[in-house]
Amino acid sequence: MRQKKFEVGRECRKLSKEIRHKENPTDADYNKVIDECLDVEIKEAQLEKEYFERFKKILSPEKVYKYRNAEYKFVRNFMKSGRDNKKEEKQKK
Repeated sequence: MRQKKFEVGRECRKLSKEIRHKENPTDADYNKVIDECLDVEIKEAQLEKEYFERFKKILSPEKVYKYRNAEYKFVRNFMKSGRDNKKEEKQKK
């Protein structure tokens, strides 16, 4: 699932990077990035729903819930640790 989500978001990340490096982005450029990224969020939600429907066929609702909750906590902690590491690097400088 992670790989498929990554692939779905590739175009959004590409456009976001391009607009950051563009000297004078137009409103059309911004709208293109916004529309693409919103489409990506919709596709990711559809993909996640598809996977959880599959999980529900083989796991109990409690296990599906616990899996989803664990995944959420993992991502949250991972992102938090990245922010903490950046703060430490800034303090060292």
